[in-house]
Formats: sequence, structure tokens, C-alpha cells
Amino acid sequence: MKPILTYHGELPILTDSSIGSNGLVSLSVTFKNGSMSETPAVNGVSHFIEHLVFRGSRKYTQEEISKESERLGGYMNAYTTKEQTTFYINGFSGNFDKFMDILLDIAFFPKLSEADFKHEQKVILTEIASLKDSPEEYLDEEAEGYFFEGHPMAMPISGTEQSVKGFGVESLRTFYNEKYTAGNCIISVAGSATADDVVKALDNIGADVYSKATAPFDKECVSKRFDKTLSLGVEQVYAQYMLPACTASNDERFELSALNMILGGLMSSRLFQEVREKRGLCYNIETDMSLYAMCGALSVFFSCDRENLGAVEEITMNEIKRMAKHGITKAEFELAVNQMLYGFCSGLETSSGRMFSNLRQFFFHGKTVDSDNITKRIKSMTLSGVNSIAEKYYSAEESRCLILPSES
Repeated sequence: MKPILTYHGELPILTDSSIGSNGLVSLSVTFKNGSMSETPAVNGVSHFIEHLVFRGSRKYTQEEISKESERLGGYMNAYTTKEQTTFYINGFSGNFDKFMDILLDIAFFPKLSEADFKHEQKVILTEIASLKDSPEEYLDEEAEGYFFEGHPMAMPISGTEQSVKGFGVESLRTFYNEKYTAGNCIISVAGSATADDVVKALDNIGADVYSKATAPFDKECVSKRFDKTLSLGVEQVYAQYMLPACTASNDERFELSALNMILGGLMSSRLFQEVREKRGLCYNIETDMSLYAMCGALSVFFSCDRENLGAVEEITMNEIKRMAKHGITKAEFELAVNQMLYGFCSGLETSSGRMFSNLRQFFFHGKTVDSDNITKRIKSMTLSGVNSIAEKYYSAEESRCLILPSES
């Protein structure tokens, strides 16, 4: 079923009532601003704003924001990526008006006080410092930094200790006033609520729905090949290999998804079976696709004992080359198609799944997309088409980032 797109002023509203019979509703307010929208001087400001709006708004105190939504049976959260900042609530549809009032008030009328800024700055600096306690996340951030070097895509979402200490509340307010506008916003709702309900909430709260979008960032993003070795106080070696991929709106993403599953995205995948199940060389090895509006990356990640690094790397490189030269088999193709269909269809079984799916489609394509068309596109893939894409993307020279244990 295709979601309904309505505009209120400059603000697009996506509503999807196809799953409204279970009494639940999911609503989100997304701004098309993330770390890629920033300059090095204010790197991390979008993530900082995500934190700071929960410290209080025009109508709600910090304590009321969380307690009121939870009292009504709602789950409230937010996230920041390189490209967007999203605030959302999942809960009972009977409390939609209140949920929307809270969400809109913190999104469009946050206090952004200096006292709250100083408080949250300490929290975020602690968060940044703790990243090295999670080698997988630290490695991924470092690897993307090298891969997209010279482009804002390379900047970390949370910023750096230097950048977060370097900008103040006035710089944050300026960024918020320029970027967090109706023209840069998307509201997505799934469940028992209509566009009229959203429009009513926007009018009641007095949100400026006519403010324009800021100019999009248009610097071309070209990935760079790299080979870096870092040292950290860890017991094992952590490794990430990266290859260039298509953008999130490129139609080739479907074939790439199938290839990603077969290489290392499933328990039955080639790398998982060969490296872990057959040889026991590591606990975990997996692949991922990170597709953005302007660029994309394919990744292979694993951790292993230092003495096993050479063997795991050799298997990984051989499988990538085999994928490029020979593609996948008919049996693997059938498996991947069924897994893609299951993953997509099961994600539409909840109001939150539909809300995020509709948001993602509109964010990257600028229009609503019928879920039936996506399932048809998956089913229309051919083995020869998938293998042609394998040759195109897996023939590229890979980049590598390693984290080695510190020398004792």
C-alpha cells in the first residue's frame, strides 16, 4: 500500500493507515541535517541538538518530556546519522494528540539554554571518550573517516572532543535556526492517524510551516583507497575492509543487497561458513552496506586472534575476488531473494516499521513508494543481473583498516 503524501506549507507529511487496526501509532519528526551538513568547526552539533531538545522545550520540562510520554504508554527516542536527525514516539493511537504535541514542541521549540548546553556537553564528551571501549564502533568510524576523507561524510556523527569543546551555545542556536526548518523537515506517521490530525497539531502548536529549506550540500563525494593500522588496548585484532558502492537511490541497491547477504550477511553466507563454521578462525565475520544520498560503501568486518589474521584476510580476499569473477550460484540467488522479501515484508508488520520505511523512501527518493512495487522489484531480479553487478562493484580495489592490540 502506498502512503499518502500531504504538504502543509513547506512541510511534507506522510501518513499510512494500512496498519491502524492494532490500536498503535508511530510518529516521527525528521530534519534533513546530520554531520554531513556541518563544518569542521561545529562537527557534532546535529547530534548535540538531538540531546539538547530533551532538556526542555517551550511547554515541557526535561522531566515532563520523558514522564508524560511514558505515562501514556509511549516509547520515545531519537537518533542522528550523517544525513538526518529524527525524533519519534511509538504508542497507543488514542494518545496521538498528546504524543504529537510533545514531539512537535521539542522539535520546533526547544529551550537550548546555556545551562543545559554545559550539562549536555559533559555527557557528549563522555560518550565520545567511551567510543574506544567499543572497538567495532570505533573501527567503523575511523574507517569511514579515511574512506570519505576530504568530504563532510568523513566527519564523525558525534563530533570530536576538540570540536564539541570548540563551539558554544550561540553557534548551536545559529545552526538550529538555519537548518531545523519546515523545508528541511519530514513528518511520518503510521497507524490510526490522518494528515488532518497532523495539520491540526502543527497549527495548534504554532509551528512555522512555511520556512524554506536550506541549500543542499552538493560537493561530490568520491571515496579514497586507504590502508591504515591503529593500536588500541584490545585483546584481538579488529579489521574492516571497504569497497565503493552505489547511492541509496540507485536501483542497483537491490542486486547489491543480494550479493551482500551471500558474501557475509547471513549465517549461511560464504564468509561466515568458511571462516567460522568450517575453520573456527574467529567468532564473528559479517558484511554490511552503508548507502547514503551521495555515496555508498560495502564493508567486511571481523575480529580474530592475531595469529589468525593472515588466514582470515586470505579467505576474505579470495571470496571477494570469486564474487567479482563468478558471482553467485542459482541456489544462492534463490536464498537471497527470499531473505530480501522476508526482511522487507516483515518490517512492514508494525507501525514503527512502516513509519521508518516510508520515511526512508521519501528521504532518498523525494516521493512516496508503494511497498508492492518494492516487492515486485525484488522478484524481478535475475541471476545474470546480480552477477553483472557483482563484477562491477567487487572488482574494485579494497581499502583496509586494522586495530591491533597495543604492544606490551
